Amino acid sequence: MKTGGRYKVAYLNPARIYQTAHSFLMTGELKAKIDAAKSKSKKNSIREAEHKKARHAVAAYISQFIRSRPDKDYFYAPYGFE
Repeated sequence: MKTGGRYKVAYLNPARIYQTAHSFLMTGELKAKIDAAKSKSKKNSIREAEHKKARHAVAAYISQFIRSRPDKDYFYAPYGFE
């Protein structure tokens, strides 16, 4: 794993895993969809589905990043939450 006394390290892009990446963007289309929902539970369901998509996108980025760098020993993920 060590090459010449050094570890091979890769850094994930902090902008891709930052707290805002874990939430969804309220677009006009999404707002209209939420406003058209009749019940509060349906509105919450739409919000949760969008939040799940955003979290999945972050997880997919991390997974793809790690798989694309099999030669690395360590992966650093600098992130910002509150």
